[in-house]
Amino acid sequence: MIINTVSHNLYSFKQNKLQKPAGASLSKRNYDYSCADIKAGQYKAMVEMQNKGEKFLKQSGRVTKEQYKALGKDRETVLRRAKEEIEKNYDVCKYLKPETAAKFALVLKEYLDNKNPEGYKLVSIGTSPDMVANALNFLGCDVTFVPVSSLKNIPSKNCPNGVVKNIEDYPNLEKVMKYLEYKEISGDNAANDVRKIIIIDIAHKGGTLKRFQNLLTEYGNINTEKIEQFDFMKALRELENAGNNGLFDKYNLKYKDIVDYNMGETEGFIGRLSNTPHFDVIDDNINNKEGYIKSSNKTDEELFEAFENYSTPLGRAHNLVVMDELEKLQQKRELQNKVF
Repeated sequence: MIINTVSHNLYSFKQNKLQKPAGASLSKRNYDYSCADIKAGQYKAMVEMQNKGEKFLKQSGRVTKEQYKALGKDRETVLRRAKEEIEKNYDVCKYLKPETAAKFALVLKEYLDNKNPEGYKLVSIGTSPDMVANALNFLGCDVTFVPVSSLKNIPSKNCPNGVVKNIEDYPNLEKVMKYLEYKEISGDNAANDVRKIIIIDIAHKGGTLKRFQNLLTEYGNINTEKIEQFDFMKALRELENAGNNGLFDKYNLKYKDIVDYNMGETEGFIGRLSNTPHFDVIDDNINNKEGYIKSSNKTDEELFEAFENYSTPLGRAHNLVVMDELEKLQQKRELQNKVF
């Protein structure tokens, strides 16, 4: 081969073709070999980059801050693939765009920090708050993600005043309580923790939040005074109503952002972005229903591992781009603070 590398002052690429400089002597045969060699190298590099992105999106579990930081020089490559996945699923992602999720998290983090100077732990219930809760986790909040579905569907006769009367009638609900103790949200360790426990959800009638709080008090050894119910949607509306110079104005959020999030949740699109699985506390006989995990034939340890290893490529893509948006927004804020 006459040339192994091509310097910018001798050759240039235009539409994947190697251009010979005027006056350069290069036989047609060697010139063609050079073109083929370089194009093959380009294709190989492109495939390798695509594979890195694909491999990252198919990993188990939600994207963590540590994973994001560890990407290093591959970050832009993997981000490009993640954005392709989001664009491909725009009909879902348009209800909660990554930049909007990042801004919601910044607004809620500032609000919760100001309201709870003594500290707090967040418990994200089910799929609906998952994406914003994961962004809060990236920002440093202590977040536990709890798979629980159909809690509000337990018949009222078995749940008078929102308290599950005989929890042993619902084996999967007992497993949720074991998971909460494992994550130190209930039990003696949680009872001795001075931080407030804030349970978060997107509530329509508030039934799930009320019943979940009662589970912690009745079966988890947690005092009622230590628990706070937090409806994401209600909090966002209140913050939006604060008007100019409020947190919404600070991050250039609009009322439409709340409307889109609420509509996406109501229509079932938001759950498709979640890296928290469904876990039905009433019926474990879910026949291969997408996004659901069954407890049958699993030990507690295996079930808990399944909870934490659950993810989808779209969910991880959304996680990753949200984290990138958060980093950009934080850098922008830091720069503004230096200027002013």
